[in-house]
Parts: sequence; C-alpha cells; structure tokens
Amino acid sequence: MDVIELYDNTERPSDYTPGTPMYSDIPESLTATLFPPSDLPISAFIEFAIPSITSIPQANLLNIQQYFCLEPPHPIPTGHALLSSLPIPMESIITALIHMAPEAWGTGKRSIIYAHTDSPYRYPFWLLAFWDKVAKNIIPSLMKWQAACRFVEQQSHGPESSRSVASIFQMQLSMLPWEGDVCGFMDYSPIHNLAQFASRGWLCDNNINFALELIHRQIKNSDILAPFHDILQTYFINKLGTIFESRHQQDYFSADDCLHLRQVGQDVANGIKTVGMACFVHSSHWLSLVIDGSRHTIYFGDSFGHEAPDSIRHAVEWWLGLHTPIPFKWKALACTRQQDQYSCGILAVNAIAHHFLPQAYSLLVSAHDALDAARMQIGVAVIDVHLRTLSVKSGEVFLPIPPLPHNFYAADSGSENQSTADWPDDSDSDSIMGQTISESISKTQSVIIKASKTTKRPLSTLLGATRSNDDTQAKAIPPKKVKVGRFAGRPRTSVLDDTFEAYYPDPTKRGAKDQRFRCLGQGCNYSLGYPQNLACCLRHAATCSKMDDKLRQAASQYMSRESASAKLETTLKTSGSQVQLSLPTPAPGEEQTGGIVLKKPTTIELDFVNEGRRILGLCMDLAIVKLICAAALPPHIADYQEWKDLFAIANKAYHPKSSLVITDTHIPMEAAHVRELVINFLKLNFNMTVSFDGGGTKCQQAVYTIHFTTPDGRSFLIQGKECSDESHTGQFIAQMVLKAIDLVGRHRFAGVTSDNTGNTRVTRQLLCAEIKTLIQVPDICHHLNLLCKDITQLTMFSGMIKNLRSIITYFRKSHAGTDALNKAYKSMNIEHGLEGIGKTRFATVCISALSLKRCFPALRQIVDACQVKFPPHKSQLTGLLMSNSPRSLEFESHVTCYTNIVTPIAKAIACLESSQTDLSDIGLYYFAIGATLKQIFDSDNNPFSSEESGQIRAIFNSRFREALSEGPTDAPISALYLHPRKQNNTVSVATPISITGYVNSKLFQKNLNPLALTFVLPAQSAKTMSSESSGPPIQNYAVFSRVLVFLKVLLEGEWKSKENIILKKLTGHEAQQSFLRQFERYARGQYPFDTPLGDGQSTLSWWTHLTRIPEGNILATLAVKVFSVQPSSMPEERTMSVFTRMNSALRNRQNVSTLVNMTQIRQWYMYDSASKHPEHPTINFYDLDAQLFGSGAKVGKRHHDTRNSLLSTESAGGDEEIKDDESSSWLDNAEESSTTRNDADFNVESEIDMSAEGLLAVLAEASPGGTHKGKGKSKAEAEAEEIEGNDNVDNEWPEVWE
Repeated sequence: MDVIELYDNTERPSDYTPGTPMYSDIPESLTATLFPPSDLPISAFIEFAIPSITSIPQANLLNIQQYFCLEPPHPIPTGHALLSSLPIPMESIITALIHMAPEAWGTGKRSIIYAHTDSPYRYPFWLLAFWDKVAKNIIPSLMKWQAACRFVEQQSHGPESSRSVASIFQMQLSMLPWEGDVCGFMDYSPIHNLAQFASRGWLCDNNINFALELIHRQIKNSDILAPFHDILQTYFINKLGTIFESRHQQDYFSADDCLHLRQVGQDVANGIKTVGMACFVHSSHWLSLVIDGSRHTIYFGDSFGHEAPDSIRHAVEWWLGLHTPIPFKWKALACTRQQDQYSCGILAVNAIAHHFLPQAYSLLVSAHDALDAARMQIGVAVIDVHLRTLSVKSGEVFLPIPPLPHNFYAADSGSENQSTADWPDDSDSDSIMGQTISESISKTQSVIIKASKTTKRPLSTLLGATRSNDDTQAKAIPPKKVKVGRFAGRPRTSVLDDTFEAYYPDPTKRGAKDQRFRCLGQGCNYSLGYPQNLACCLRHAATCSKMDDKLRQAASQYMSRESASAKLETTLKTSGSQVQLSLPTPAPGEEQTGGIVLKKPTTIELDFVNEGRRILGLCMDLAIVKLICAAALPPHIADYQEWKDLFAIANKAYHPKSSLVITDTHIPMEAAHVRELVINFLKLNFNMTVSFDGGGTKCQQAVYTIHFTTPDGRSFLIQGKECSDESHTGQFIAQMVLKAIDLVGRHRFAGVTSDNTGNTRVTRQLLCAEIKTLIQVPDICHHLNLLCKDITQLTMFSGMIKNLRSIITYFRKSHAGTDALNKAYKSMNIEHGLEGIGKTRFATVCISALSLKRCFPALRQIVDACQVKFPPHKSQLTGLLMSNSPRSLEFESHVTCYTNIVTPIAKAIACLESSQTDLSDIGLYYFAIGATLKQIFDSDNNPFSSEESGQIRAIFNSRFREALSEGPTDAPISALYLHPRKQNNTVSVATPISITGYVNSKLFQKNLNPLALTFVLPAQSAKTMSSESSGPPIQNYAVFSRVLVFLKVLLEGEWKSKENIILKKLTGHEAQQSFLRQFERYARGQYPFDTPLGDGQSTLSWWTHLTRIPEGNILATLAVKVFSVQPSSMPEERTMSVFTRMNSALRNRQNVSTLVNMTQIRQWYMYDSASKHPEHPTINFYDLDAQLFGSGAKVGKRHHDTRNSLLSTESAGGDEEIKDDESSSWLDNAEESSTTRNDADFNVESEIDMSAEGLLAVLAEASPGGTHKGKGKSKAEAEAEEIEGNDNVDNEWPEVWE
C-alpha cells in the first residue's frame, strides 16, 4: 500500500517513518466502487451511490477525539458497501480531523471509526481522504447537478420553446462527464458550474465569458465583421478599473501589464475597432458596454434602465482620453428590461449580441419562460463546444459535426423591445446565419466512433472558427486555470424577491433614474431607488407592520442568520474551537530562526489561518456594535481616522467597517438576532406582563413601545413602532400589541399595564376582552404623579411655587450666584444643590422644593453676605432668603408644609418604580400615604386649616377611588390580602394562634363600610360559610368577599383557557369546590397556609411552593399569577430615557428603527445574569438610594437602582427644565380629577385601619430599630413534570357556584 501525501513532510509526527500506513492510499479495489468514474455522464452521476452528510449536530459530539481509535483497523473486504451507505461527518469536522490526524497517530491512534453512527467498523486513516473527497468534491457537484436536472425536467413540461431546448439539454447530460474543466474556451471553469445554465441562479463570470466567446467566434467567422469588431471578456474591464485606480503609481504607456489595454485603446481611438464587453458593478449587477471608435460613441446598457455608474464612466473616459483628444458621447444600448433579481447577466450578453448581430439576435422578452429557455440554450451551446473538444483530445469525433450554433439568444421577431441602435446595412451578414443547436442536434444523431488515425488539425478549424490576425487579447490575458469560478453577483435571496418588486412610478418615463423598488406590504409606501440595497430592504421588511407576518418573520430570520454573533457562533461550532492563531512549534529536525518555524504552510494550515482571521473579524464587529449601543455612541465615530488608527495599532489583521455598514447592516442584523434570542427566551416563561406607551423623537416621529416583563422583573423591548402617519386609537394600539403577544403565545401572559390616558385605557380593555386571562392594571406610578399634581395645583401652594420657580431660574442662569451657592453648600456638608423643575420628571416640583429646603442655610449665608444680587424684577427674593426675616421664615414654613404633604407620594413613586414590586404594593403604599397624611391632619401642630385639610383629603379620596375602589379590577386589594407577610398577632384572648399575612393583620380588622367598594356580597353568605366551618373566624368579611369575587372571575378564565396544567385536569365543579375550600382555609390561617414566610423567602416562591401541595394548589396557582404581574409601565419610561440619551440634539435625524435596534442590543448584552435580583421583597423607602432626596441614611440591604428613575435629577438622558415663563407647562398633561371639594373625610378610613402598625414605617426614611433584613431570594424553579389533563373532564363551567 503506497503512502499518500496528505501532508508535507514537516507536518508528520516525530515518530513517523517511511512506510507507516497512516497515510496509505485508498485501495484501488475500493476506489473503483466508492467514487464515480471521472468520465461518468451526469445522468448516471446523479444516480450514483454517494454517502450523505450526517444530520447530527456537532454540538452533540462531546469530543472530536472519539473518531480516533487505538485498536488496529478491521480488514476491509473488496466491495465493502458500508462506505457508500454510512453518512459522513460535516465538512468542518473532517477538516478538523485531518488537522489533528498527525498528532493522533503520534499518540498511538491507529484507526478511524464512524463516531456519529453505530457502525462498529474500524478503518485505516485513508478514511479521512475518502471523507474529504466526498464532502468537498463529489457532494457539491452532485447537489448542483441534481438541482439542474430537476429544473430541466420541469422545463420539459413547459412551453414549446422550453421543451425543445430542455430535451436537448437532457440528451447532452447523458454525454457530459461530471468531473473536469470546461474545454474549448479561453477561460476555464469546473464543469459543475455549467449547472447554472439550468437554474435561476446568478451566472458566474466564467459562464458570462463562455457566452461572450460564442458571440466573438461568430463575429470572427465573418470576413466583413471580423477586422472591425471584437468581443472582450470580463477580465478586460476589471483590468481597466485596476489600472485606473493605480494611475498615479505607474506609467500607463510603459507598464507591461497595460499592453493589451494600449492596443485596444489605440484601435478604438483610430476608428478601426468597435469592442463590446460585460461589466460587473456594485458586486451584484451585470451591465453591457459597447465602444464604437468609428462613431466616437459609447453605448451603455443596463437591464434596470439606469445610467452608467461613475466607476465605469470615469475609467473608460480616462482610458480613451489617453489615446485621442476627441471626446466620446454616451448613448443608451438597447436592452430588455429586467423584472427579476437574477437575469441581469443573460440580458447583458443578449444586448451585446443584438447590437453586433441585430438580424441574428433579437432582444429577449422579459417573461420567465423565455429567459429560462435562453439560459438553457447558452448551456447547450457551451456543452456542445466542450464535447467537441473532448472528442478531438480523446481521438473520438462526432459524426456528422453540425454547424456552430449562433442563434441561442433569439426571441420572437415581434418583440416589443426591438433595438434602436444604429447599424450599417450589411447584406453579407446573412452569410453567417445557420441552424440553431436545437435544430442541428434534432436533425442529426451524435455518434461517437473511434478514429484509427486522426489528422491533427487546429482546434479552431474543427470548431468552425477562423483565427484572428492579431491575437493580442489572448496574449495580454493568458488563460488562468482556476479550480472554482468566482460567482459574480449576490446570490439570489428569495425573501428579497417576495418582499420587494421593481416598478416605474411614471410609465411614460423609463429612464435611468425612474426605476424604484417598492415594498409589497399592503398599503406600505416605502420604496428605494437603484441599486437595490439588500440590507435596507431586509431592514424594512423585518419591521414593516403592513407586510405579511410570515414574510416579515422570514426577513427577520434571514437578518438574524447574517448577524455577526450568529456567524461567530456558527463558525466556532463548526470549527470545533480548534482554530490556532499562534505559531506552531518546530518538529524535530526543523530549522527555527527568529522564533518562526521555517516550513511551507499547507493548504489545511492556510485554511485555519483564514478561519482565524474570519473569527477575529466577527468578534471585533460584534464588539464594536455592542460598544456603540451600550455606550450610546454615535455610529459615525467609525469614520474618524483616529478610530481607524486605533485598530491599525491594535491589530492590523482587522479593518474596521464604516459607519454606513454599521448602521445599515451590522446593527439591524444584530438586533434581529437579539430579537430572535429574546423571543426564544420568553417562550420559556409564563405569567409575563405586557406594557406599552407612546413617545416621540427629536425628528418629530411618533413611536409606540411594547415591553414584555418576566415575573422576576426582567424587561425586554419587543417592538418600537414608528407610527407618525397612523391614528393612535385604542383599536390600532390593541392590534399592534396583540401581534407582539402572538410572537410568544397569549397563554404566557398574566397582565397588561399602561398609563391611564384615553386611548391606552381603551387598549387595555380591548386586550382583556380578547385574552380573558389578562389582569388589567393601570400604571400606579403615573397615577401617583397625577395625585401629586392635583395637590400642587391647589391655591394654597401657588404663591410658594411661584417664588420657588423664581429662585431656581435665577440660580440656573446666574454663573456668579451658582458659584457662590456651590461653595456655600459644600462648606456646610450639604450633599446636593438646587434641582430644576423638569417637564417629564415625576413629582418634579416636590423634588425641587426639597432641594430648596435642603439649601436654605446656604442660601441665607450668601444672601446675608451680599454675594448675590437679584435683578430689580426679582428683588423680592432677597427678603425671602434673608436670615431672621419674617418673610423668609414664612416662606420656609410654606415650603415645609408643601413637602410634608407631597413627599410621601414621591417616596411611594420611588419605591414603586422598582422592577421588584408587585400588585400588593399598590394598596400598601396608597394606605401608607393616607396614614402619613392622617397623622399630619390629626396632629396638634397641623399647619393647615380645616378647609385646606379637607381639600387635600378630597383629592386623595378621589384618586384612591380611581385606583382601588373603582379601578378596573380588585387585583391590588386581592394581592395585598394574599400577601403572606409574617405576623404574630393574637386573634382572641381565648384562642392564641400564629397567623400569616395581611389577611389577619390589624390592617384589615376594622368593620368595613363598603361605601366605595365594587363588589358586596350578602352578609348571610359569609355567615353561612363561617357557621359551617370550624377554626379561627374569618376577619373582615367585606374585604374577604371582595377578594373572593375577583378570584372567582380569575379562576373561571384560567379554567376555560385550558392552558393551566393544574386546572385543566379538573371539571368546572371540582375547580370551584377546591378553590372555595382552599380560600376559606387561607382566610382562617389553616394548613397549608399557616406556614409563615421564611427569612429570605419571596412572596412568589412561597406561593409557588404551595402549587405542589394538593390542599393549596388551586389558590396558589391564582396567587402566582397575581404576584407575577408588574404594577407599572416603567420599562417604557426607562426605554424612552435611553432614546433621549441616544437621540440627542446633535443626532436629531435618527430614525425610530435605529433607536429601537440599538436599545434592544443594549438591553440584551448589558444584562448581568450573575447578579440576579430577588423576586420581590417588601420595598421600604429607607432601602432606596439617598441620592433622590439627599438623605444620608442607608440602613437597609436592598439597593434600588435610581439611575433611570423618573424622580432622579441625575438621569443619563437628562430632562428639559421649565423656563420661568412656562409656569404651567408641567401640568399640560395632567388629567382632570373627579375631585369633590367637600369630600373632606378619608374614605379609606372606612376600609383600612390607618393606625395599623407598619404603615408609617413603609415610607420612613430610617428603619425602625435600625435594622432591616432583605427578604428576597432567587425564583423557585418551575415544575418540570407536565400534568396531563383527564380526557373525561367536563368542559362546562357551572354558572352557579355551590
């Protein structure tokens, strides 16, 4: 067995000796059966038994080393059929195995096994050579020819013109060998590239050259045309472009590589020659060019009807200007208009043929059938030349030899696209007319016979062509044999064809700039001009709401696959992480100089080096996108030379992309990939909350954002829709939100929240009507902000607020005053200075008033020292800020009164902004605000009159009823009732018992007067329930009944949805009875609800644990849903803050799509999975950062991130402050309050015990007792076992509860 040289000698292991069977050739006895013979015709080749590639993902292979085995190989018998039937590994694994083979042999491995199959056979190392040849040579050719055969078979059943040429093509496939290079042409190409002629794919430059050479030969056959006309191959215009770019570095008239250019240029300049050529531009499009020296005219043809691009125009004019001072004029070359994305090559060649031989070739029609037939006719002609050449080389000839085909482009003579080009009337041109290849083959039978003696004749004579007198073209561009031809143009993208179409806005104007590409979405007006940009089209198609959902998803998936992170992940998986970028160490006997191994790099090593550079490029592209999005940097930073210098210094192997590529390609595609990852992640979650809100950008674009929030508080921006041209009705927003919800499934959502404007309120109602299991929650933070605004608008505070604004405005505009104040408050150890009144900040006047109160000592110091001087129109401020001034003391008292009233509201907003809050906090903080106000009004030092106190009470009562008593649902009260807060109270003296939660705390122990309650049950119902049950009595039947009604409705919706794994196995009656029994036991504090909330245990995990206990699983299922809902739409506000940061005044032309893409990438990659937040503790105000209100107390262990807080004055996005002449603009969006001024009593007191222990502590600035233990821990894992429903379950829900 001979040694096969898979590797250079330098690659062999140190213990390798000649004769070692590691590198053995495949036995000849197996080669004949394993591989198809090189002369096997295509028709037989596609039926040859070739092993397939395994479908097992590489990720399932734990170790690639498992392919190597220590035992010797089994003897392989002749005719071993397993090798043809067993699937081979993927090409990337084969490459890695070949790379690792020398090392494996050196460690004692002696055989190869099919590790991805169950085959027990062990094979010699030549199995790698077998796999390599099959994967890289045979299978690619097989797939191309199988597709081509299917195409030809389909065309054989088409129109008559297609059927005839398809039958000839099939006949040729029975004679065309599958392996080798195309013969008979100046250009070289593998035979499998000819399969492109039987497809609708892009034509590579080799095939374009074949078609051009067929025209060239027919022109050379004419004694009249040959001396004056020539067809140049595609390399000519490429060479011209290269020389033009380097024209300042070399002398055109002396450079050796410009010889052919000078000869052709001089012939054209002298009026002797007219030359035609095909040009490839924009990396995606073929054009036709004819230069007529006799008429000093350049004919340019574009199947899209556009003018010549500057790259072609400038190069050609520069080249011709070197040979003649006479300018050339540009004219349009007659060319069929292209209606698809792949026929530019054949239409460019057809335009050239029609110009030179108009009587032989008419313009093609743009119908698909005609274009398909024309492609196959070119293929037939090329294959015919190839077969004739093979017959001469092998001593075989075709008898009889038909005339050389010429009319392979001809279309119907009545085509509407007839040529208008000038052409001399040459009657002798008929002499070159002949039969088509279709006619010649159909009339003659090709018989191959062996020639005993064949006189060698010139190949051109055998082919029916005469040699040109000057063969300068062949000399200037010598034939270059290449293994695989370079495919010209972008591969066809079916998504692009399905989402965009070419059209002319004005049918009467079909000029160069008149064609556009428009979106096929119904009613979409988006369009763009030539050239059609793939990235722009896909970016729009992936986000167009008017596009078909499947097409939009297909475009998004395509962009996701093309993203840097997806490519990087795929590359690393396929390479097996075996890429080695470092220099190899020298093997024994190798010479090493300067730390570099002196050995010839092999093909495999070069492949891995290139792979390493590709991985480096993908990593850097991804890192740059992440940096720009995370830091909100302007993408045009990539165009700075300093940016490019940075990477040139760091790694010269990487070339950073321009800002245009980053914004148009990298960011949209990475965002599409992130969206795909987010959707896949969200499909693993249940009980999520959907929130939405509207906003705007600097360029006056309206945008609606949609967020999904998981129960653990992690939010995702799912969609940001630019809808400036839409009417933002509730129906429009609801449809938009429903489409977003359908991406992950409606059954995965528990609640919907938004602010309470008219259209968003309607949207929530429509969503809940469509999805019966949704809990509707108005945003509590917006609601409390309105409460704060209502109080601020009272007349009693108007004078104070006016003076406050004057002081803030003065120090914002006075540099001297600001400097003096800064020095003063720092010297007094005051944390922060004055804060302005913002237009969008929650409780903004409260924050500003608190800052003024904090800075009173510093202000009085600088005013007393005359360090500030107020202008005449603000002279009254001196008296307000002077020490010991009666006006100053009165003003400070008014500020204190105002802050004492609104500060509890601001504190509650700050707490409820947290992503770790739940629905129980709505009621808890509202009660805490009421308790704080009650304490102020009941105090002996109450600074407010009875009328003023009554006005504030009336506002509070109105907003309280709106949020809790008359809200859309009783979810907040129910959540508070179900909160298992640890309480050690005594129900009665006679029955001491440890009970759990707010349900039996003093908070709910008053006899409620259900004046403002939505649901009231008859008293006898409650009495009956208590009389029939034993155990501790149920406290507060009014609240108990109210919560019971809400949970009944929730249970009915969950049972009817058939999505809950616990409820779907029960009948309606069983679900009702189990729920009533469990809810009563919870209200009485009985098993299993008597277990207190553990230290460090969250509410959600407490209820989740109970879902595993049959005695409590029904109620626990409902409670888990309730406690998973987020009570605010703060994700929308945080996202708009990010938008504000990115969409600064200097970047005011950013589109909504760009902001959304960058924000989605930012959210995904900036999330720190290691620092997992607890699900939900009870957040007290003293747990928050003191930076909001300047307090130094930091007692609690919980940390609330206030960087994006809508109360924080240090938000990254900033907030536009209100000027002194905009005194009321901050109230522009305040909703009308249904306040009744004579509603002077706290309605809440009839429902809640305001004196309950713990309410005031919620909003205290310091922890009672000085300690506070965090109560959160990680989310309990969901149950892995799916509970199957009973097939006999009654599907009817009892209308009457028993």
